[in-house]
Amino acid sequence: MAQTQQGVYIGRQVTINGTNVNYWYGIPYAQQPVGNLRWMPPRDLAISNGTKDANIPNSCPQIYSFGVLRTEACLTLNVHAPKNANNLPVYVWIHGGGFYIGFGAQYDATPFVSTSIINSVPVVVVTINYRLGLLGFLADEALYGERTGINNRSTTGNYGILDQIMALDWIKKNIAGFGGNPEQITVGGESAGGITITILLTSPLVANGTFQRAIVQSGNGSMPVMTRSPGRILQATSPTGNSSHPLVQ
Repeated sequence: MAQTQQGVYIGRQVTINGTNVNYWYGIPYAQQPVGNLRWMPPRDLAISNGTKDANIPNSCPQIYSFGVLRTEACLTLNVHAPKNANNLPVYVWIHGGGFYIGFGAQYDATPFVSTSIINSVPVVVVTINYRLGLLGFLADEALYGERTGINNRSTTGNYGILDQIMALDWIKKNIAGFGGNPEQITVGGESAGGITITILLTSPLVANGTFQRAIVQSGNGSMPVMTRSPGRILQATSPTGNSSHPLVQ
């Protein structure tokens, strides 16, 4: 069990290579971006009590299912920790996938944690989901204005990045309940994850001390990843049937 600001989460335990690893899947780190919160910056969870099960992973909506539930209520994270972990270094993994595919639980951290135990350098590993594709990075004039409630142009189009910042903030506040040290957090990412690591290193939105170290793999913040093609946006959004008016003309 792990104590957090949102109550107690019950995980599971697996034995691998003679080591015991605890794991939790699908822990919310923000209010879920559905309904009026779609295409909005993530919002903090309220402090609450209670006991909740944490053994079902999910992913944000994307073209591939990967065999897990795809849902807009996807702002969740997963934790793997040695049994009886206490004040251990923390590694937070941000997945790649071109900002349109992938999810945290795609990376099973059990072997990683087991190996760290065997080598007498035990760590806690956290993997996160963040909004992808149109739901995570769409920026268009039709999203602005009083009708949508979105008026902050500095954040529109970067919801997936803001999700990552929110996840890191939640980890900082709660990882001690899983046996992690909030003062020894390393963030790492590959491809799109590597791109966002460099963004997190330079963003003024990331509070000082949120993490202490960073590992960048196969990506950097100067890589072009956006499209300004209205035709491509229209092609991607028009079949959804979820808008009462066209997003682009």
